[in-house]
Amino acid sequence: MGWVSEAQADVIQCRPLAPRAVGDSRSESPTMGWVSEAQADVIKKVPLVVCHDILPSPVSAFAHYLLPGATFAEKDGTFVNHSGLAQAVQWGVTPAGECRTDGQVFLELLQRRGLAHAPTLRKELAAEIKYFAPLAGGDLGEYGIPLEPPK
Repeated sequence: MGWVSEAQADVIQCRPLAPRAVGDSRSESPTMGWVSEAQADVIKKVPLVVCHDILPSPVSAFAHYLLPGATFAEKDGTFVNHSGLAQAVQWGVTPAGECRTDGQVFLELLQRRGLAHAPTLRKELAAEIKYFAPLAGGDLGEYGIPLEPPK
């Protein structure tokens, strides 16, 4: 089932949409951006839309709230690539103005005080989700840590 179909089912059944990544390399057009017009039309049916992004999109045009996002160079955290390698990323520059990293937005929504600290968050994640248990040490080293796919 494609992204739009899943989102349409959620909207039709009045379920809140879970956070989803809406852009990928398989989008209808490589120049379209993260969100297509078709995806935006589905999102329009959601009663409250919060857009947290770095660039304008079809969704930012009608969102109730716009939160300026941070680019990859402004983020400190962890990425897991397509082959399951968890790698640490350190920010090169601090976010400008009112921009917030994704992690900082989540912490603020959870009403947690302080700044997002990647090693601490990795330890918490490792304690809660077995797949991320290898991240419990906090430090991922120069080349990252391979994660085993769930069986």
